[in-house]
Amino acid sequence: MVYDVNLALTQGGPFGSTVLSSMHVYNKAFVHFDYGLGQAEAFTLFLIVAASTMLQVYFSKRLEVEA
Repeated sequence: MVYDVNLALTQGGPFGSTVLSSMHVYNKAFVHFDYGLGQAEAFTLFLIVAASTMLQVYFSKRLEVEA
């Protein structure tokens, strides 16, 4: 959600210190023209986000109090 702000303000910052995961995937695929590795990194990022979301939903539903 803050990809454009980070890109506009820092361009990855000093020595890559402010590079986001999504920015790294975009740069790998479209700037360095390494589409295969960019897609693999994007899919891995998707799996990590999906797994963490499912865990968060599971634990929040489990701790929910019924009225």
